[in-house]
Amino acid sequence: MGAKARWHREAWWVITHHKGQRIRQRLGASPTDRLAAEGRAAEINLDIANGRFDLAKLREQVRSARSPASGSRQSLRFEDYVRAWHRKYTPTFKHSYEKTAEGLIRLHLLPYFGSTALNEFTEDLLLAFIAAKLDEELSTSTIRNALTIVRRVLNLAEQEGLILRHPAKRIGQLLRKVDARQATEIRTVDTWTRDEVTALLKVAQEHEERFYPALALALATGMRRGEILGLKWADIDFGSARIAVRRALVRGVESTPKSRKSRTIASPPGLMALLLDVLADRRRQTLHGSREVPEWVFPAETGGPLEERNFQRSWYRVRRRATGEKHGGVRPLRFHCTRHTYASLALEAGKSVRWVADQLGHGNPEITLRTYTHALPTQEQDLSFADFGELGRPPRGTAARDQAHSALQSEGAQARKAAEGQGISLERETGLEPATLSLGS
Repeated sequence: MGAKARWHREAWWVITHHKGQRIRQRLGASPTDRLAAEGRAAEINLDIANGRFDLAKLREQVRSARSPASGSRQSLRFEDYVRAWHRKYTPTFKHSYEKTAEGLIRLHLLPYFGSTALNEFTEDLLLAFIAAKLDEELSTSTIRNALTIVRRVLNLAEQEGLILRHPAKRIGQLLRKVDARQATEIRTVDTWTRDEVTALLKVAQEHEERFYPALALALATGMRRGEILGLKWADIDFGSARIAVRRALVRGVESTPKSRKSRTIASPPGLMALLLDVLADRRRQTLHGSREVPEWVFPAETGGPLEERNFQRSWYRVRRRATGEKHGGVRPLRFHCTRHTYASLALEAGKSVRWVADQLGHGNPEITLRTYTHALPTQEQDLSFADFGELGRPPRGTAARDQAHSALQSEGAQARKAAEGQGISLERETGLEPATLSLGS
């Protein structure tokens, strides 16, 4: 009794035996279908073991999958299935994505697709959703995030045999075309100049003394906001001037960095000296009767982790002051542009793409190269590496060619004069070989 994945008649099947009855479900012949069949069989076996298995429901799902366009049977509604998907896979989500997905489902997907049956999804329906959200002036990135959830849900429904196929597989291509249509110019990442960076740091140092070290850290290392909020003193090695990025604090919850990997960042001496001063101030406060030194580098006044909204308020105050004429009118960019500025300055200074990718925590250097191509140094005027001397004759009709021809004529005249002085007679060069007499003559 149970379910198993089996290759039969040039396809992968999920065959379920339960209480003397057998149900077969055909998936396909690809390696993906094999994985789907094995996963589906494992889910059925788990339901049987936990006493949740419903034979009638499985039979209905198989019948619906065989004729998804049939109106005689009511397919599962998107609203019910997407809620079940969110509950089931929440343990695999990061806290931030869990909240983001919940908001997209509640605000955009359920109002539009809520009562739609899974087998009624078409490409025209998805295109209509895109058009409606563009009319609402929703950004294409938000639309893409919402449709990514639709694609994941329909992929799972296809794996479970609820539908045969779905149109959301090529939604990425459609959205790229939408981006191309909406765009009025080629977008590049926004970065500050060195003068603007100096102005920002000066304003923070004068008016936001507690926030100043965090801003300096962001500009000197390219760390993300959540990684800065999650930084602890134990992560800083002052001896080797290295900072270990092991966690991020997003929406008040500790989690791994965005790449799900730790990394070690090289830090300039000036930043290390600044952080040492901060640590010394915290220790002096402890000697004057304060609490123990908080483990967080940038704690709240209570000693716990700093809330993201309070961090943002400090940044908004610095940015508002820096954009005034008194400080040269620094452009009011997002805080995340500190990361873009660091990467651009590093590449302009000649650092390799691989090194910058490791510093930023990019899983693939192609991301770094694609994002910061504009910052790569261009020295096409220096082609000395390809200069191997005179590679050929000067072009015909040029001054160099005429000069070379005159030099050859001069050398020939000198050689003829020297030969005549030795009693050797030379014919004038005609460029033609003399005729050879035949033996008969």
